[in-house]
Amino acid sequence: MRSGVPVIQVRTLSSFLSLRPHTFALEFLEPDLDKWEGIAVVQGVRMMVKDENSSTATATAQ
Repeated sequence: MRSGVPVIQVRTLSSFLSLRPHTFALEFLEPDLDKWEGIAVVQGVRMMVKDENSSTATATAQ
């Protein structure tokens, strides 16, 4: 494993017209990277964004 070298590029595809917010596009820059591992990482990021948005909405409503 190389340190400091990007292996996945993630782009957000969300828009106000999107039915599903926080849609991501992945580009695997490392051919040996397991695709399912990369998808799991993005799902984790998606959950963190969802939790952050939820906690921000709750904090503002109080």
